[in-house]
Amino acid sequence: MSMKRIVFVLGSLVFLLISNFGLDLKSANAESISTEDGLKYIESPANYIEYLEKESKIDDYAAEGLEAFKNLSEEEQNTFLLALQPDNYMKLIGTANANPGVSNINIEGNKVPVELQTNTNPSIGVLATGKKTVTATYKLYVLGIKTTTLYSTVVFNYSGSTATKVLDKAAEWTH
Repeated sequence: MSMKRIVFVLGSLVFLLISNFGLDLKSANAESISTEDGLKYIESPANYIEYLEKESKIDDYAAEGLEAFKNLSEEEQNTFLLALQPDNYMKLIGTANANPGVSNINIEGNKVPVELQTNTNPSIGVLATGKKTVTATYKLYVLGIKTTTLYSTVVFNYSGSTATKVLDKAAEWTH
């Protein structure tokens, strides 16, 4: 199995685990809305806008999401919120992970455009040896709105055919 494939598979597993368990590694802030409270915010477009407005005070990504969400039609907003329901979102992640790129996924009779962008850098040459760094980025978009971003970095010694030793455990995850 090639190193690029190994990194992709590992990154995909981490992506699924983080998405499945709702891991949120952003800094703790008293103003941040808890996961338990967060589910009520995906019940209606008005509630979701309220949620994004609160989060925008502490999170620039929420501000971007708010602007993008407001640009959707009312029907698209309702479809987006349907897609964010935990069981539906897991279906989106699983399908997108199996088919990177753009997919249209059926959620309760609604066609939901989903895009998974992946980028792994650099590719490792067959004859290259020594210390190597591989980074991967996974971005999931639902109806054109970025909902999840995962960054990971692995530093290791490479013999030319296999990784011989992981040199650090550098990894960053954000949503």
